[in-house]
Amino acid sequence: MSPKRPQTLSERLVELRDLVVEYVKSELSRPVAQLGRWIGYGLASAACLAFATAFLVLATVRGLQVETGSRLSGNWSWVPYLAGMLVAAISGVFMWLAMRRAVNGRLGLSQSPKHGDN
Repeated sequence: MSPKRPQTLSERLVELRDLVVEYVKSELSRPVAQLGRWIGYGLASAACLAFATAFLVLATVRGLQVETGSRLSGNWSWVPYLAGMLVAAISGVFMWLAMRRAVNGRLGLSQSPKHGDN
């Protein structure tokens, strides 16, 4: 067996860089792929939720326009649009509350206790 010659600092740094790059490739490839999949699911569900909300608002406006006949015409023609805006605001509040609840539950976060509470 021939003795190994000592490595220089630059050779050690190159070896360290190669080792780190190989480790990152092997350990992060699967989590990054799973993250991409979850982002895709999130974007798809957000698009579906946006379309559903838009159709709900449209159904509210058109339903009030058709079903009330001439009672909401003239000076009262703005009422169906106000009802549509209220439906959009209420569904936005529900979405915000659901998102806040999911984030707090998933990350283990809770409301911070008040100063007197133990």
